[in-house]
Amino acid sequence: MLGVGHSQLLIDLVTRFDAIVSGDVTVPRAIVLEGPSGIGKSRIIRELYRALQARQSAPAYWPPLPEGIFPETGRGAGADPMPDRKRLGPPLNGFVWPGGARPGFSWWEFSCERMRQGDLLDVVSQARPALEAHYLPVRLAWHDAAGWPARLRAQRPQIIARAKEAATTSGMETAEAILDAAGVVVPGLDLALIWVTLGFKAYRQRLSEMSALQTNVRLGGEAAYQQTSDAAQLATKLRQVAHPKVPALVVVEDIHLLGPDLVKFLTVMSQRDPDRPVMVIGTAWPEGRHNPNYDRWLRGTGAAGNLELRQMPALQTHDLVRLVRRFAPAIDDRTAILVAKRYPNPLALKLFLSLKDTQDQIQHAGGRLIITDTNLDQLPREIFNLYWLRWQELPELTRTVLSYTAGTLPPNQPTFPFSIELVANAIASTDPSVVCAVHTAAQKLREAGDQYGWIASDTTGMCWFREGLLTEVAENELSRRERAAATESIRIQLVAAIDDRRRDHYWLPLNDQTLNHSCIWLIALLPLDHEAATVTEAVAVVHTARMHAASHEPDTAARLFADPRLGILDPAHPDTVTIHNEHATCLLELGQVQIAIAKLDALVAHAEQVLGPNHVNTLRSRNSLALAYESSGDLTLAISLHEQTLTDTEQIFGSDHPNTLTSMSNLAHACESAGKLKRAIALNEKALDDRNRILGHDHPDTLASMNSLAGTYQSTGAYADAISLYEQTLSAREKLLGEQHFDAIQSRNDLASAYLVKGDYAKAISLNEKSLAVAERILGADHPNTLTARSNLAVAHLSLNHLEQATPLLEQTVVDMERILGPDHPDTLTSRNSLAAAYRAAGDTHRAIPLLKQTLDARTRILGPDNPSTLQSRNNLGHAYQSAGEFSLAISLLEKTVSDVERVLGSDHPDTLTSRNNLAAAYLSDGQFNHAVPLYEQTLADRKRILGSDHPDTLQSLNSLATAYLGDGQLKQAVPLYEQTLADRKRILGPDSHKTIESQENLAFAYQMAGEAERAIPLYEQALAGRTRVFGADHPDAKMALNRLELTLELSIRAVTGGLREPSSES
Repeated sequence: MLGVGHSQLLIDLVTRFDAIVSGDVTVPRAIVLEGPSGIGKSRIIRELYRALQARQSAPAYWPPLPEGIFPETGRGAGADPMPDRKRLGPPLNGFVWPGGARPGFSWWEFSCERMRQGDLLDVVSQARPALEAHYLPVRLAWHDAAGWPARLRAQRPQIIARAKEAATTSGMETAEAILDAAGVVVPGLDLALIWVTLGFKAYRQRLSEMSALQTNVRLGGEAAYQQTSDAAQLATKLRQVAHPKVPALVVVEDIHLLGPDLVKFLTVMSQRDPDRPVMVIGTAWPEGRHNPNYDRWLRGTGAAGNLELRQMPALQTHDLVRLVRRFAPAIDDRTAILVAKRYPNPLALKLFLSLKDTQDQIQHAGGRLIITDTNLDQLPREIFNLYWLRWQELPELTRTVLSYTAGTLPPNQPTFPFSIELVANAIASTDPSVVCAVHTAAQKLREAGDQYGWIASDTTGMCWFREGLLTEVAENELSRRERAAATESIRIQLVAAIDDRRRDHYWLPLNDQTLNHSCIWLIALLPLDHEAATVTEAVAVVHTARMHAASHEPDTAARLFADPRLGILDPAHPDTVTIHNEHATCLLELGQVQIAIAKLDALVAHAEQVLGPNHVNTLRSRNSLALAYESSGDLTLAISLHEQTLTDTEQIFGSDHPNTLTSMSNLAHACESAGKLKRAIALNEKALDDRNRILGHDHPDTLASMNSLAGTYQSTGAYADAISLYEQTLSAREKLLGEQHFDAIQSRNDLASAYLVKGDYAKAISLNEKSLAVAERILGADHPNTLTARSNLAVAHLSLNHLEQATPLLEQTVVDMERILGPDHPDTLTSRNSLAAAYRAAGDTHRAIPLLKQTLDARTRILGPDNPSTLQSRNNLGHAYQSAGEFSLAISLLEKTVSDVERVLGSDHPDTLTSRNNLAAAYLSDGQFNHAVPLYEQTLADRKRILGSDHPDTLQSLNSLATAYLGDGQLKQAVPLYEQTLADRKRILGPDSHKTIESQENLAFAYQMAGEAERAIPLYEQALAGRTRVFGADHPDAKMALNRLELTLELSIRAVTGGLREPSSES
């Protein structure tokens, strides 16, 4: 290691790693080494590897870095003197798992210069070779560290031997399957993640088997949670096998070039967790902050206190002189200092000293280098010029082949991965008489890597120029005509490769990495305004869009699906229908509901005409249209389309086909949204029974049905049944997938919601806090699911009137959602609405009303005036006007809302009944008893008829009507209703429910008004005991209950300032 500063930096890295391993969660997990190219950033990381490798117990798993892998001198004329200077660890080629060895740490290496171009799933693609080599040994080391289950300890040697043999002969996926089958599982590890180990084949095959007619056609859309990216899933996989005895290091070369996918990966990997020690180290250029992804990651990780930025210390002159003497051992001090000052960058210094002319001078001068003041200024100084001199030393044919190779790459992507076979064919077809034959071109490309170090390759067969500067030097040899010829030649080769796979199809499999890369390569070569598009080029655009969609990037996918080049595709082709449907699905994900509906309306009509009403692509389009109408709030049309799809799917595939069951679940969801709860329950129960019978109790679709049925039970007010099912679903998902899996997080959120509405606040808060902690640890603070978890926790606190906890959480969530998701995202609008509710609960209507107006305007603009969410916003604004005492504004707005809700959803929809009840409350607040009482009576009768007498909303109507009678002075009518409400709430919700305690206070006040203080006092005492038990003695509601009791004991009714509580909001 050269230089005191560099040595100290290495010591600091080792110390930081040891602190993380020891469980210190106060130190940053991510460190970025920032400095100019060639300053030695990568060298320090390699030295860190050497330090850790030297610590290993025998037998050592990690190999030492071969002496020749980072040579200090050239390997001959034209050779790169540091061909692997951007490698950060041991090579994968030729790695052999040492017998009996277990890794004491894991080392995962990534190069951003490669990842910023090429395969869209680059984080996963780059990780695959390392996973093939090291994941199984790391996983077994984790089991050794965490402890094998008692029942498997005796079988441990045999299981390991079988897994190791399977990894060698059949691949990592088979080895993992052996471990899973034996019950050797990593808690929390999603079994679906196994696909990343050997690529996409098994994963895509699994998708294919679940789709109609093996065509990757997905009819469903049941999953309500957001999928995470493939990179985040890979990070979860690697974190799960990190252990204090098997800590993980993630090293990233050129981290300043990172893309959004690597941001997600690093965010997950660098989370603080004493049980999952992970350290992230990256190298970066100072000017790298122009990359918005890198800048955002730096700011976000730095704000969380989880990043340390270290500036690389410059090497001192005496350090550089020592380097000069390695090449010219007999050089005099004065000349050595001159050379060191001429080349203060160690890379430039090595490039100069290893030039053939320089080496010849040193050899002929007996180890000296003779440089005078006169010729010193003539020496090339820039790294590009030094590389150019090395280029001139290469054999002429090698230079020609490399130049044409550079000409086949997309513009401004100098390290774009390429296939030797495709490039060799392109070079040979350009002009064989000028260049060379195919086999010669391929041979020269391999020599350029093996002998001269200009090209690198991986185990998948892909190659790339080691550095962008090398590409620029090579391409500089080409004339504009030659560059155009090389581009056209590779375009022809790529078209032929794609046509060989696509035949007459437009919809190609996503599990062929060569095909994926060919499509990306082809469209990268073509300008965006390319008008003379061919079918193959259009198919390449479609395929690239699908890869973006699969990577959960709907914005980029939608832009590509809208590319005018797709107009060349046959509109009557079945795949064209699928393409338009996928485009509409992306628009739906982006919240562009009305645009998606218009597109799908036309698409369904077109598909029925050209494919027939029963074609699978027609069914898929109709299903998407139904989901779009459901999103827009047009539930009547949505249900009609879902019914038609279910009938047709059952007729075509049979009643037991997974697609039929999915259609049934989709219909159930639409019925529930429309308030047709009995039908929704019947459909969900049948779907659950059928999936249990056909797929088994533990199948993900079965658990999804169980969760859906629990949600429907909750909508009907059957909280006990809902909670029981939610608990079963959560238990099964945690057992199968681990408590940190996204399905488990979703179940935990749903269960918390059920506890909350039932009044079991302690359990609800506890579950919400756990979900938030898991999401922050696994996904990071800025992940959409983390923001949702934080919002859920805030709403739970708001339900308990914990304004001091709820308000700051909601304020921060709104700011973060606006920054991450955008101000118009549906989740942002929902959180903004919740924040307004917190302000209103605090009596701060001056802050609540502008927020509610802003939300209403946004929903009207984005979703339309008749969308249920828009109507809900209008209802909330009416409530705020009521709280502010602006009764005329409130009544006017709520009257219009009731009229619109009845028109859109129907007079018997639960939301219509709620809107009607809220209007009655506004009348009551304004003293219009003649309007309030009849409306409450009508709502109560309708809720009993539609929802049943025991539904919580029915009990709320009973309470509200009693309040109206009391306000109108009709005590004889009010008291029996309050008594009935209290008895029913105690029976249905339990004695500790917020609603039950509210009923005790309301009945006590009614007794007071009737002059029966002796009957009121025991109820006030019960209410005080309940609020103290549930909320604590210092809660505002508990203090108010104590105040009521004291006032009543003094029998001074006139001193009661707040005895009658307002009817609870139902918005």
